Amino acid sequence: MSNRTNNLPSPTFINKQPVFEELMGHLQNEKTLAVDTEANSLFAYQEQVCLIQISTETKDYIIDPLPLKDLAPLGRIFKNPAIEKVFHASEYDILIMHDDFDFEFSNLFDTMLAAQILGRKKLGLDSLLEQIVGIKVNKKYQRADWGKRPLSNDMLQYAQMDTHYLIKIRQSHWQQNWKRKVSIRSPRKILSGLAGYNANLRKRIQLPAGVLTEPGSSPPRKPLFSRSFVNTGRMLPKKEIFLCLRY
Repeated sequence: MSNRTNNLPSPTFINKQPVFEELMGHLQNEKTLAVDTEANSLFAYQEQVCLIQISTETKDYIIDPLPLKDLAPLGRIFKNPAIEKVFHASEYDILIMHDDFDFEFSNLFDTMLAAQILGRKKLGLDSLLEQIVGIKVNKKYQRADWGKRPLSNDMLQYAQMDTHYLIKIRQSHWQQNWKRKVSIRSPRKILSGLAGYNANLRKRIQLPAGVLTEPGSSPPRKPLFSRSFVNTGRMLPKKEIFLCLRY
């Protein structure tokens, strides 16, 4: 098992408004972005977003929102259905960014939900990095105070790892499992959990009630999580799993 973090190119750190706005101009032309956040929940009564990590297929960016005056251009990217946003365990990131910046989101792909639906027992990002990419991550800064400045290079590198391989995990995981239909042993339990997961997000960020839709499509006539959908042992075709994961 290797540790490739030292071989990664340094991420681009963004903490100036003009540079931030220039970056947003570039990112609006991307088809897929990996996204994560770091907050100071362990060190502040009122937690806040302290870093926003964004990766394309070729570059890594770490945005410091604390000195920035206007993050609205990033909000437009998150809301743009033409750009897929890849998260791992997206719920916390979505909710805290909505609370802090009033961001709305469209066209998300969650690699944790993908791992759950496809039957992986270990759902953490560190486990997926180890299983799919072959990297063992150092968790030294898992409980760091991300609100403190300046941030060390080691902390920035740790934050970079949360998104650097996320698009690769999304593509690799997806392609490998589309070669066959996926049999889910306990679909009722899994899909019930997904329904609750997304219901919480809908409640907080006003996603359409009762349905998950493919970006650009019309809402289905009935809720995705219907009794007929969760019959035990049913083989789930590509289209239905796709709808589970993208919302």
